[in-house]
Amino acid sequence: MHDEAGQALAGINFTLETIFKTLTPDQENLAEQIIDVKKQMNRTYQEIRRISHRLHPALLTDLGLEPALESYLADSSKYSQLDIDFKMAGFEKRLDPEIETILYRIAQEAVTNAIKHSGQSFSSSLLSRVTRISILLAEDDGIGFDPGKLDNAGRRSVSFDARGCLSGGSFSIRSKKGEGTRIRIEIPV
Repeated sequence: MHDEAGQALAGINFTLETIFKTLTPDQENLAEQIIDVKKQMNRTYQEIRRISHRLHPALLTDLGLEPALESYLADSSKYSQLDIDFKMAGFEKRLDPEIETILYRIAQEAVTNAIKHSGQSFSSSLLSRVTRISILLAEDDGIGFDPGKLDNAGRRSVSFDARGCLSGGSFSIRSKKGEGTRIRIEIPV
C-alpha cells in the first residue's frame, strides 16, 4: 500500500512541479494553488506511511502477535483515554505470518471502530487458541447499534467478515442500542 500509493503521489508531485515551472508571473494564484496541493499530498503521503506501518508493524514481524497487539492497544488506550483490557491465551508458538497479520488487522479494526463509534469507556479483547482455531472476541460497553439496520456503506465498512472469510473463518457481531457491541471471529490455524 505504502509503496504503490507513494509512487503514485510522487508521480503527481512531479507533474505538478513541471506545471509549476511553466507558470508565468501573472499566474500567481495558480502557483499558490499548486503549492497548497503539494502540501496536501505531503500530508496524505505521511498519513499513508503512518497507516501502513500500523497495519503491519515491524514488531509483528520481529516478535509476533502478542507483543504487537499489546503495543498497539497500549498506544490506542493512551491516545483515546479508552480503558482496554487484553488477554491472549493458548498460543504456544507463533502462527503463520499471514494469520498473524489477519488477526492483528481485525483486532486493530475492532479497536478503531470502538474508539470512533461506540462512545464507550471500556473495551475488552481476548484472543485465544482452542485446538486448531483462533478465536478473537472484542467487546465494548458503548452505545451499540442495530446490525440489521446498517446501510450499504455501513456494511462495506465492516470488513471483519471479509477478512475472516478470506482466511476460512467465520464472523459474528452482536449489538443492541445502549448495550455495547461484541464481535467474535474464528480463524482456523
